[in-house]
Amino acid sequence: MIHTAIGRFTLRADHVNSLKEKRSIVSGLKSRVSSRFNASTCEADLMDSHKDIVIGVAVVSGSKETAMREMGRIADFIDLNGVAELISEEIEIHSF
Repeated sequence: MIHTAIGRFTLRADHVNSLKEKRSIVSGLKSRVSSRFNASTCEADLMDSHKDIVIGVAVVSGSKETAMREMGRIADFIDLNGVAELISEEIEIHSF
């Protein structure tokens, strides 16, 4: 069976003053998450807001527990990243 954990992380970056600065933060965060956790990432929403960031993350695993554990580690990493405040997180798992 294949298990996919999908996360939507909403962050707030009050110190950001332009979309260019936000793109730099988002790009760096996506890159760090992807390389450290072997996860797929994207900027998922609020692309025209320079202070709000929504990052989508997907992890695929043969084990439901492994997928959820990895998504939990990613959530902790995003929360502690220091470039923006984590406002909310939504995590779902789908099994096929």
